Amino acid sequence: MHPELTTLAVQSKVERGIDGTPSKPIKMAAPNGRAIFDFGGKCAGFIFAGDYWYISGIDCTKSANAQKGIQVSGSHMTLEDIRTYENGNTGIQVSRYLTTDGFDEWPSYDLILNCTSYSNADLGYEDADGFAAKLTCGEGIVFDGCISYNNADDGWDLFAKVESGPIGKVTIRNSVAFANGYGVDGTNEGNGNGFKMGGSSIQGAHRLINSVAWGNKAKGIDSNSGPDIQVYNSMSFNNGSNNVALYTNDTANTDYYVEGVLSYRTTGKSTNENIKPKGTQDTSKIYGKDNFYWMDGESANSEGLKVTDDWFVSLDAPYAKRIRSLRSCSFLKNSRRLH
Repeated sequence: MHPELTTLAVQSKVERGIDGTPSKPIKMAAPNGRAIFDFGGKCAGFIFAGDYWYISGIDCTKSANAQKGIQVSGSHMTLEDIRTYENGNTGIQVSRYLTTDGFDEWPSYDLILNCTSYSNADLGYEDADGFAAKLTCGEGIVFDGCISYNNADDGWDLFAKVESGPIGKVTIRNSVAFANGYGVDGTNEGNGNGFKMGGSSIQGAHRLINSVAWGNKAKGIDSNSGPDIQVYNSMSFNNGSNNVALYTNDTANTDYYVEGVLSYRTTGKSTNENIKPKGTQDTSKIYGKDNFYWMDGESANSEGLKVTDDWFVSLDAPYAKRIRSLRSCSFLKNSRRLH
């Protein structure tokens, strides 16, 4: 069936208090498979401030410059199979509804499931991420099975700032981030980190699980000064800057935990990781036989085992022109393959 196209010139908003229940969430789904909401560059896209909503099968595109595609401000929401593209700011962002909202009113326990966000760009190429849970979001935010590519700024942004304090722990799992910082046509755009996991040296213990970053303009996996991010069974490949960056600016002690990271390069081979433990950090939580970092032209673990090309099914990482095959792509021959 062909998707139904709706052109809107005003923001679409679900006000706070329009809530479902745990057993009966309010459902918004396209009757014929998909619905496209085109905002024509005239306004912001959606704001969902109600609790217990289930939203699926919609596209959100062409919000105005500096305006988000979808803002998730309610709690206990599920967004499934959503596509956000060519918006004037971040495709899907989880953050508070009102500037007066305190931490107990910030959105929490939201699931962003099997969503895709791409080609989002503001005019200055400074703010538009694929996905974000930043500044003012509570506990229990999860991104699962999502794809973020060719966004002007970052694939994911979990930034926190001193003025508003820490955000809740965010989990990103089974997801991919590639070619962020570049347009689909190769245009040089913004910062271009794959998974940006913190900010302002503020603790968060955010988790990246079973995910892959490749070909991003800047870093693949970036603590962005967050002192305690956790990375499990994830890969980083051929990013423009460090494949893996674990560092903090102002915190005296770090507490990073890494289990099963694999960093590899066929380009930019002179670019090492940026790993800077501080203070009381237990370095065995970073370095171990299950972690392979790119240093001095090779990827190796703590026991000297080196990664070679024949570990991989293919080293031809997919980009936008082959996006349709991404959800079934495999890189590794052995048990490290993503599931």
